[in-house]
Amino acid sequence: ATTLAVTSPQRVLGVSGARRVIVGEETQCALLAAGAAACWGGTSLHAFGGATPDGALVTFSATPLPLQTAWPVADLSVGANHLCARSAEGAVRCWGANGGGQLGIGTLADRRAHPLSADAVTAGATEVVAGARISCAAFGGRRRVACWGSLDMIGLSREVAVVPQEVPGTEGWRGLSLTARVLCAVSGAGVGCFGENRFGQLGRATSMTGPEPAGDVVDLRVADGPVAAGTTHACAVDLFGAVRCWGEDTALGDGAGFARSAPTYARDLP
Repeated sequence: ATTLAVTSPQRVLGVSGARRVIVGEETQCALLAAGAAACWGGTSLHAFGGATPDGALVTFSATPLPLQTAWPVADLSVGANHLCARSAEGAVRCWGANGGGQLGIGTLADRRAHPLSADAVTAGATEVVAGARISCAAFGGRRRVACWGSLDMIGLSREVAVVPQEVPGTEGWRGLSLTARVLCAVSGAGVGCFGENRFGQLGRATSMTGPEPAGDVVDLRVADGPVAAGTTHACAVDLFGAVRCWGEDTALGDGAGFARSAPTYARDLP
C-alpha cells in the first residue's frame, strides 16, 4: 500500500489463496479461487480494468483491486499497456490500449472501461499471451497459434491485424512465451521460436539478424518446458532438468561473455 521502493520481499496486502501471479511492466495480477482475479500497479490506460467500489477508474493502485468480469477467469496475461484473459471455455477477451490493434476487436479504438461486457476476441483457446502492441493465443487439437496487433513486432507482417491471424509453422505449439520481439513455445519434444534474431535469441545457430519465421531451436529437447522468452535471449528447462539459454551474452549465465545462437548451459545454479 505504498509507492516507496523496497529492498526485500513484502506481502501483497489483501491477496490470499493466489494460484498464479502474472507480472507485467507496471501492472501485476493474481489469479484467485473460483475464477476471480485481482490486479495492482499502473492503470494509466485502465489496462487491468480495475475499479474502486464506487465504480470510478483510477490512475494507479498500490493495493489490489478485483478484476471486474462477469465470467470466471481461467488465465491472464499482462502486456505493456493491455491485458488479455481467457475463460475456462476458451473465450479470449482483451482490454486496455489498442494503438497497434492488440485487443483484436476489429478496430484501433482503446477499450478503457472495465471488461465486464468485453466481447470475445476468439474462442477455443487453450492459452493467451499479451506482449507489446501484440497478443497471441494457442488453440487445442492440431490448430496453430494465432496473433493479432502490430505483427511487425515479431516479424510476421508489416500490417496491423485487428483480428487474429493464424501463424504458419506453429502447429501443436503450447506453453507460449511472448515478449516485445520474440515468441517461443514448446513444439513437440523441442522448442520453437520466431521473431527478431539480432542476438541469436531464436536459437537457430545462424548469424541471420532480421525477423525469422517459426522454426525449432537447435540441439534442444524438453518435456513440457517451461520456456521463457526475453527481448534479447530465451531459456528453457531441457529433458534432463538443466537450464539452457541462448541469445545475448549478459543474460545467458554461462560465463562465456559472448552471444550464443544455440543453447548453452547456465552455470552454478543452486
